[in-house]
Amino acid sequence: CIEYDGIAKAPHGKIPRDDLHTFRKDPVARWIARNPAAARAAIAGDGVVTIPVAFHVLRKDTTVAGGNAPLSWIQAQVDVLNESYSGETGGVDTGFRFELASVDRTTKASWFKLFYVQGGEPRLFRGSHKEIQVKRALHEGGAETLNVYTGALGKFLLGWAWYPSDFVGDGSLPRFYDGVVIDYRTMPGATFAPYDE
Repeated sequence: CIEYDGIAKAPHGKIPRDDLHTFRKDPVARWIARNPAAARAAIAGDGVVTIPVAFHVLRKDTTVAGGNAPLSWIQAQVDVLNESYSGETGGVDTGFRFELASVDRTTKASWFKLFYVQGGEPRLFRGSHKEIQVKRALHEGGAETLNVYTGALGKFLLGWAWYPSDFVGDGSLPRFYDGVVIDYRTMPGATFAPYDE
């Protein structure tokens, strides 16, 4: 990630072409600049950042087939996050750990199916009307909290999330948009093989 400021000058007599330059602001670099001690601790490996996880289970009824994900699936999903971010499954130890902070269950069939089932435009994308309703009502915490929403996403979508850069600067999204939406069948122990990991 590189931060570029401005556009390079064009050769004499030429018009500068801004389409040849990439402009990218790196929020991680800005955070490191504002938090040098925490960044040094994370690089040294002696600093661990624990992320509280708020799980929001959307269900149409109280059966597992109706979206009522068991607590064992939810805890297994948090365990997978910890294994991945600690380097146990490959890569490096990032210094991030996840801790289940809360689980709420909302029985509302129209929220459980985060897509239209009878005609109309399918809502298989970020920013749908249903996503906004769900997140506005259920979102917990601030930027330090990982909100995970489970529901039925249809046949061709496993989940989605917004980029961190969507929440900074001019035109940033409201904080309640933040979080990860996943199909409830993709959690460890569920039934959507081979994606139930």
